[in-house]
Amino acid sequence: MKKLISTPLALAILIPLASAQTTWVGGFDSENFANSSNWSSGAPDTSGNTGTINSGTPVISANFTANINQSNGAVSFVSGGNNTMAGGTWNLTGGSFDIASGRLNINNDSVFTVNGGSVTQSDSEIAADSFQMNNTSTVNLLSGSFDLTGGRFNQRTSTVNVDSMTMTVGSYYYGINGTPDPILNLSNGGSIVANTDGGANGEFRYVNTSTPGLGQVSFSSGVSSITAVSATRIKSINFDFATAADGSFINVASGFLSQLEWETQWDDGFLTVDGGNTGDFGDYFTVSDGLLTFTAVPEPQTYALMAGCVALLALGIRRRK
Repeated sequence: MKKLISTPLALAILIPLASAQTTWVGGFDSENFANSSNWSSGAPDTSGNTGTINSGTPVISANFTANINQSNGAVSFVSGGNNTMAGGTWNLTGGSFDIASGRLNINNDSVFTVNGGSVTQSDSEIAADSFQMNNTSTVNLLSGSFDLTGGRFNQRTSTVNVDSMTMTVGSYYYGINGTPDPILNLSNGGSIVANTDGGANGEFRYVNTSTPGLGQVSFSSGVSSITAVSATRIKSINFDFATAADGSFINVASGFLSQLEWETQWDDGFLTVDGGNTGDFGDYFTVSDGLLTFTAVPEPQTYALMAGCVALLALGIRRRK
């Protein structure tokens, strides 16, 4: 005969199985993020002790591996720090994350998500990468602010998803030898702006000089865009536009391709629509003054529906007469 476990006993069994939480309290060792005394239940990790930051001013001065949920507070890097997130997740839903004059490396399956709050670089330096991605890491930009004005974002490999917000950088470097190939997804109005503020050169650059076509830049839905002052080796990038991305564009003042060059990219398969290049370049794209604009062509069934509507309208008019 099976015995029922009482509710208090069941809770006593389940509670230890739940993921532990440790909350930032601060007050020790110059607010050092790695000092376990600054956390309510020891330093956070990726083995069940998830860190929560909802106040305070943690300072990152060394490499770290942890799962962090930040809803408030002001996280910053020690001046000139070159620190690596070597695993885990960082979910920013509020507060601020300031790289200052340092560099954040995202490695080893790490996931950095911005869904509120702000990522900044208060003391930028274009001579070095401000934010660098390696291995199979992921950056998700969903809402809030991501502004590395004057700094350089280097997507060597990995995946970047920019959805419904603008990513502002001094320069965007994309693609270098490594695994996996870089994937950049722009959707629902997600945009990248590389500008010259803060001494940056506003460049969108394909880094690899010997192997073209690593990875893909995709425009998947809504009017998404890339805007830069200049572009380097843009011919080496695979661009794909989904039909749902009607109106999306690439706008580059210097280093842009002529219409003939874009047509060659289309013919060579570096520029595609829904993963292919059926039809002519002019069916989907227009080129003018450094601006490539995508216009979705209705599917055959859409034309059939439109024709049917016109026919019904004509029939109605005839009957009225």
